[in-house]
Amino acid sequence: MNGILRRHAGRVFLLAALAGASLVASAADRRFVPVPATEYQKLQVINGATIISAAGRGFHAGATLAPTSSRRAWLSVSVKNTGTVPVPFNDAGIQVQHGDNTLGMKSAEEVMGQGKDDGLVRDKCANASESSQINCNIESFNNKQEARTKELSAAKAVLAPGALVARQFQLELPKRSKAIPLSLKVRVTVEGETIEFDFNELN
Repeated sequence: MNGILRRHAGRVFLLAALAGASLVASAADRRFVPVPATEYQKLQVINGATIISAAGRGFHAGATLAPTSSRRAWLSVSVKNTGTVPVPFNDAGIQVQHGDNTLGMKSAEEVMGQGKDDGLVRDKCANASESSQINCNIESFNNKQEARTKELSAAKAVLAPGALVARQFQLELPKRSKAIPLSLKVRVTVEGETIEFDFNELN
């Protein structure tokens, strides 16, 4: 496969991953559009989501941003290792900046976990008999540890050559300015190489 075909195939994989991972989200009062910074950054609309993607020296990256309210948005990012050796990659390699400020964000795993917590403390082992309560507590602990392990595995990965990972985050958006449209910069860094994507708000 020649270089052009490899780059095209890599981009197709990225777009497919983002389309599959993207959460359905919309907000009537806020909308961000990706703005290619160079001719090498491409746009494509899949399932209503506008995805921006680019190829670096050792990896391909893609991103899409979808507000869910006036103060929050979902960011979906895909990274594909196009090199010949495994590379470490984790959530710390993804940042969103507004000017000199880095926006706060939480992984989808954190957000979904919080959604199940309504502030009430529940003990599913409370009604277990005395003889089975120990086993119930052990099982509950093991389930929590397994869930935590899966979350850490998703957040901290080593990408093998050709491997792709898709991550999602909930962002805390800055307040909207009627005078100056908001501009956000998504930075994806792998092994010291950074790809940046610009997203501008439509007023």
